[in-house]
Amino acid sequence: MRYARNLVLLFAVSWLALSCSAGSQSDSSHPRTARNVISGEELAELSGQLSCEDAVRRLRPTWLRTRGAASARGNLQIQIYVDNVRAGGPEFLQSRSLDGIAEIRYFNGTDATTRWGTGVVGGVIELITTR
Repeated sequence: MRYARNLVLLFAVSWLALSCSAGSQSDSSHPRTARNVISGEELAELSGQLSCEDAVRRLRPTWLRTRGAASARGNLQIQIYVDNVRAGGPEFLQSRSLDGIAEIRYFNGTDATTRWGTGVVGGVIELITTR
């Protein structure tokens, strides 16, 4: 008897949890913008001949902010990668136009260090090109 009651209770809690999570999904007609990605659609909405820096400043300005003080662990300046290849520091974004850019991604210091190793503790902005 006690086993059956516990089983019913477990089922009810599981069903409730699944019901709540299914109802919280976003409407596909209004896609949610990821805070660590600037999509090609967002880039296409920008008018004029903008640099990658202009796009990042307009759409995700927090990506360009230095976080914390420099330490022995490395330079806290954001690093720029193009298709997984290091291109330079933040000044590179000003010299690169949006032509041929499919997506721009941000990686915080922890994620960047996991992916590219030491030397990127300040984070990475990666430009994905259309190739």
